Amino acid sequence: MKKREWIIGIYAMLATISALSIAGCGRSEMALPASSQNTSVASSQDESQRTLTVTANSSIKAAPDLADLDLTISSYGADLKSTQSENTEISGKVIAKLKELGVDEKNLQTSSYNIYPQYNYDNPNETTISGYNVYNTITVSSIALKDCGSFIEACTAAGANEINNISYHISNYDEVYTEAMGKALADANAKAESLAKASGKTLGDIQSITENGQGSNLRYTDMQANLESSKAAGEFNVMPGMSDVVADITVTYYLK
Repeated sequence: MKKREWIIGIYAMLATISALSIAGCGRSEMALPASSQNTSVASSQDESQRTLTVTANSSIKAAPDLADLDLTISSYGADLKSTQSENTEISGKVIAKLKELGVDEKNLQTSSYNIYPQYNYDNPNETTISGYNVYNTITVSSIALKDCGSFIEACTAAGANEINNISYHISNYDEVYTEAMGKALADANAKAESLAKASGKTLGDIQSITENGQGSNLRYTDMQANLESSKAAGEFNVMPGMSDVVADITVTYYLK
């Protein structure tokens, strides 16, 4: 009886050891380090190309050959309606003179029309309107600069009593600006070549060119001249000077 129990005990012990071995093998498989797993690492083969960006500008002096005139007819009177009528009549004479001088109607524009009441402050207890100032400004565009003085003289004789502004322009501005752009690009190329060489690289093709804007109005502002007679107008000298046509660019190059 004891022998039978002993044999059964041995079988039981062997079964327990076998179960523990199986369980241990399972735990060993679960505990494998991550480095031993099969992983796929993606590696990019393309690198961004190196670039070099420079800015450059070039300026070319040019003589304006066209002008815009702002001619103002100012009137004053105690009654608004009659003052407006007087101003309208004088303005009509100035416009007729401009057309007589060969100005096309498309180059004539009423750029401003203003009415300003004038107040009487003599009585501290009551402010009254003593009269009205009426201003009518006519802008005349694209006058040949050589004719500007005679235009001023003729229009002043017709009744224009203020010149508020003279704007100067260059008729072949685009041509001059294109030349300035070419010089700016040449300067950019020279600058980029020097920088690339200094950094131990070779300059490649141009990636992009950006135009940084331009001041194309070529305008002299706030030039005032109150002309009270044709004699004063005849003594008026128009001196446009020289204007700077500027091109400003940013260029990005590839580096090799």
